[in-house]
Amino acid sequence: MSADTYVADRRASFDRVFNFRDLGGYLAAEGRTVRWGRLYRSDSLHQLSDDDLETFRLLGVRTVIDLRTEVEVAELGHFPLDQHPLDQHPLDQHRVDRHHLPVISQPWEDDDRLPVAADGAAAEFLTGRYVDMLVEGAASFAAIVAVLARPDAAPTVVHCAVGKDRTGVTAALVLSVLGVADDLIVHDYTLSALGMARIEDWLAEHSPEDAEQWARQPTSWLASPPAAMAALLNHLRDEYGSAEHYLLAQGVRAATIAALRTNLLR
Repeated sequence: MSADTYVADRRASFDRVFNFRDLGGYLAAEGRTVRWGRLYRSDSLHQLSDDDLETFRLLGVRTVIDLRTEVEVAELGHFPLDQHPLDQHPLDQHRVDRHHLPVISQPWEDDDRLPVAADGAAAEFLTGRYVDMLVEGAASFAAIVAVLARPDAAPTVVHCAVGKDRTGVTAALVLSVLGVADDLIVHDYTLSALGMARIEDWLAEHSPEDAEQWARQPTSWLASPPAAMAALLNHLRDEYGSAEHYLLAQGVRAATIAALRTNLLR
């Protein structure tokens, strides 16, 4: 089945969240399918508008997993429900369980942002960062899977700052464990290019100063080259045997992986 089949109906409409999408609908192992409305991936939720919060409420999200670093949380802020006592917030009847599970200890430095235009160089750079992430973030990835395996966790949103790299690696691990084919995982990763364009357009209209800073980022660093995710998936197989074996090596129990599949597959 073509990856193009999976484009429609994947994105929820938010005003100030730009890279949010459903991971449902993908064909998985043994003819099963990833359930719609169970697991979402996103950029940062810290600037949700009032209308966005209503959209969020309608999705019925019960769990938010924040992959950002301590520095990013301090600079950008939390998910808005963290700013209000739940009994005083319009979503007071919709409790959300929040988990802060960074997969890197600090944001990439300016010197790491590879000021080149070649797609191949960008893919090589990003693959290196993703492979490093598997090592540095191993405990967090294990904890993420443990959360997703809980029967009461879904619907869940996993997010980082722009929803491309850390969230992309997390989504790849989960989808691979569910038995989704590499080409579909790569396809989902490349959809973040649309999110990056939405961020750029919003900044240009609402925050010219931030738009200038965004424009100074290397285009290749903001890209989602298919080769980067394909290389990561190959690395998982070469180094660990599979995404499942990677997680087992981090102490995730087989029963937890089975529960993950129960929760997310139909």
